[in-house]
Amino acid sequence: MKRIKYKMPAFITAVIMLMGCEKDNTAAGLISPVVGVDFIRNLYNGDDLTLTSDMVMGATQVAGIVISDAASLNVAPGELLIQNVSKNKLAGISLDFGTASLSSYRPGDSVKVDLSGATLVRRKGKLQISGLNPSGITKVKSGMETIVRTLALSELFSNFQAYESTLIRINSAGFMPVPVAGDTFEGDKLMDDGTGGSIYLSTQSTALFAAESLPMNATFVGVATYFNATKNSNIGAKQLLRMRNESDVNNASGTVYAKFPEDFEAPAASEKAIFDMPATANNVALKSGSWNLHQCIFGAVRNSDRFDPRGNQCIRMQKNLSVPALLQMNFDLPNGASKVTLVYGAYGTEPSSTWRLEYSQDAGASWKAAGEEVSDASAVAKSVTFNLNIKGNVRFRVNKLGLGVSNVPFLLNGLLNIDSFTVYQNID
Repeated sequence: MKRIKYKMPAFITAVIMLMGCEKDNTAAGLISPVVGVDFIRNLYNGDDLTLTSDMVMGATQVAGIVISDAASLNVAPGELLIQNVSKNKLAGISLDFGTASLSSYRPGDSVKVDLSGATLVRRKGKLQISGLNPSGITKVKSGMETIVRTLALSELFSNFQAYESTLIRINSAGFMPVPVAGDTFEGDKLMDDGTGGSIYLSTQSTALFAAESLPMNATFVGVATYFNATKNSNIGAKQLLRMRNESDVNNASGTVYAKFPEDFEAPAASEKAIFDMPATANNVALKSGSWNLHQCIFGAVRNSDRFDPRGNQCIRMQKNLSVPALLQMNFDLPNGASKVTLVYGAYGTEPSSTWRLEYSQDAGASWKAAGEEVSDASAVAKSVTFNLNIKGNVRFRVNKLGLGVSNVPFLLNGLLNIDSFTVYQNID
């Protein structure tokens, strides 16, 4: 018994010492000098908030990749925009350095910013960290890969706050009203990709590209941001996409052909309510001309057919076929094509399907693929762009492949919606 009593205190002492060391190491591991952007954004509750050390888990810095380009002057003086990924979530925020010149910081720079004396605020709709000192910026590395999320305008509009101050790509967007000769980037231009949503491409008069001609249609990259002219809240604020520089516009195209986009709004849905109508050879006179709707009908069920919310109907292509369903032009366009855009989606809760855009330059005798097959239709309408360089007479069709009866998840061949079919003339 004495020997047992003698060993126990030594054993207990060793365990206590080990536990004490583990506790110290764990505590040290919890303290990080850097806090994520998403964590800071989630602190905001509607009132200005001083970012004390306790508020940000003892951190002293925020870090991220620069997504603004002060040198191109399409950002407020003294403003730096960063985004980063924390816990698999991408978030961005505006950093306000007063009137400091920040032209030395370029898109893709990795930076850390000292939060001493910083306040989290909303100003004119925009969430930002103010009270920052430019001497507190540390550039860690340049040329970092930057995440750009591709969205339809309707997706961005419906969940704008989640995308605020991050880089967004909008494919195949035009403008309302349609640009005319002499129109430039300067100002706020209402964008249109056929999916709905009021998003404005915003260019300050100071921007180096403000006087450049506004394209009819292009792919745009920019930072999503709010602007409220009358108050600081983002409620009721304008939703903007602000390009960083001139290189944020790509795939600019020629003018849209007359009578396009084809929106399939006329004739009434009752005129083609059966998928196969041999009596008319499935030919229907639309706004743009005569089309062949083989195994297609007009879809007009709101919240199930994926048509532009500003309209009332679209095309619905048949499901489970072992032969193609075709939405096909019966006429030629004379000046080639630089681009075709359209909106597509899966009807209701239907599974996806596979389709491709095809073109013919011999009056429909033969057809060629205009791009890759598309297989990601869903309950959210999507816009797709086919960049082309076709000269001379051309016509197009959507070929929904006849894959057979759906067997989810192995084979998907559900009902497919098509809307806002737009063809752009060749600019060469």
